[in-house]
Amino acid sequence: MILVTGATGLVGTQICKYLVEENIPCKALKRPTSTIDKNLINTVTWIEGDVLDIHSVEEALEDVDTVIHTAALISFYSKEFDKMNEVNVYGTANMINAALRANVDRFVHISSVAALGKAKTKGSTSENTLWVKSTNISHYAESKYYAELEVWRGQEEGLSTVILNPSVVLGPGNWNTSSTQLFKYAWDEGLFYPVGTFNYLDLRDLAKATLQLMRSNVESERFILSAGSISYKLFFEMVADAFNKKPPSFKLTPLPAAFALIAERIKSLVSRTPPRVSKESLQFSHLQYDYDNTKIKKYLDFDFTSIKDTIAWTCELLKRDNVKN
Repeated sequence: MILVTGATGLVGTQICKYLVEENIPCKALKRPTSTIDKNLINTVTWIEGDVLDIHSVEEALEDVDTVIHTAALISFYSKEFDKMNEVNVYGTANMINAALRANVDRFVHISSVAALGKAKTKGSTSENTLWVKSTNISHYAESKYYAELEVWRGQEEGLSTVILNPSVVLGPGNWNTSSTQLFKYAWDEGLFYPVGTFNYLDLRDLAKATLQLMRSNVESERFILSAGSISYKLFFEMVADAFNKKPPSFKLTPLPAAFALIAERIKSLVSRTPPRVSKESLQFSHLQYDYDNTKIKKYLDFDFTSIKDTIAWTCELLKRDNVKN
């Protein structure tokens, strides 16, 4: 039996779908307020709880031999930093401790390329790049780094673990949350685009690699999962074209960025929701990093989906599921 945490999120949902397709019995941990994908309501055993609630975690781990831990909070909003650290670090520690007590055989941890060290030269960042805290490290990155330390601790204490480090995961989901908001921005014909690039990964590739590594004998290893990089400008142009929309045409220079921050803060106060744009997210949007994906290709003979196919698949399903509503 497999337990998936974060099973109502973008990544967890896709992993559960693949498990169901392969007739692999699985449980899923969900919070009371989370919304379950309609295709998974009756095909997965749902346990109500939270990674911060050790009692619900222990209940969920009954008769489980493998854990796929995807639960995490991503935020660049300062008021959520403490909560993010709590969920990402202490939540992972809870899962590791409970898995050790339950004699779980395998623990697959979905981390992020943000948890990797950053190359100081023009070379690519690899799984072995040294972590050095700096002003170019986000609060989210720091929380994922310390979460990985909990996983390495679990390995030292006898738990068979493997870590996946995906870049920005692109796929169809709730386009008001996670990276799918990028597609919503293009659908809404946003005016501005950041000047930098970002590294991308097809959601299906992440789910496929997760299941392959889960079945493998590889342990005490981490793997970068990144298909490549693309400029925000080109990405929004491709998505807008797929939606038959007008792409952003104004570069996000300091002055419009300042206005965007003010507008988002006002909107946040009125709606009582976190702003989509924050000072930290703008700070890191102009950075450019390259990630070396040769290790996963070597271990699994893995081929990545092209950005063209990822955008086409995502936009098609988003139009089907959202536009008609």
